[in-house]
Amino acid sequence: MIPVFQLATGLIQQVNPNTPAKLLISTGQEGRAPDGSPIPAYATPCAFTGSIAGTILTVTAATKGKIVPGLTIAGAGITAGTQIVAGITGDGGAGDYRVSRSQTVASTAITADLIASAQVQDLSQKEVRLFEALNLQPAQKIIYVTGYLSGVVRFNQKGGDIIDIGEERYLTTAVLEQWPTWCKIAATLQNGS
Repeated sequence: MIPVFQLATGLIQQVNPNTPAKLLISTGQEGRAPDGSPIPAYATPCAFTGSIAGTILTVTAATKGKIVPGLTIAGAGITAGTQIVAGITGDGGAGDYRVSRSQTVASTAITADLIASAQVQDLSQKEVRLFEALNLQPAQKIIYVTGYLSGVVRFNQKGGDIIDIGEERYLTTAVLEQWPTWCKIAATLQNGS
């Protein structure tokens, strides 16, 4: 006999499966456009030059973004699915980092994305009423994401984090629940309706 929890979880996964999502983590502003509007800066995706010996990634130059644990890296000779596990001497830029898969890779251009698992759901009637009361329209979807995301932080002039799922891009409008390994967010579709 299958336990009720497993059965329910399996049925939910069939109806609303986990989907890979690329996360763009906002770090504030990188400047202003000619019209005066802020240009957002993101820690992810990032690009850098580095080599790997065993499980040690040595980054010699970072050209875009910030290197953080959890990034999935790609480049010539890098084993698919390799992730950055921790900083050793590196703290977002040049330095050494531990990676998830042992390998030997000569110095190469590397790109890195923060990939998470996400479930997109329509708003419940209760959530629609809540968002109207908080003046958070148009929050169009609820997304459950593995990891930590942030909404707009006006004091720090930081925009909301971005979630790319397939061809759709969502802006984190509000973080509704935050747990150690996942969060529930209200998100606004940015490209389309």
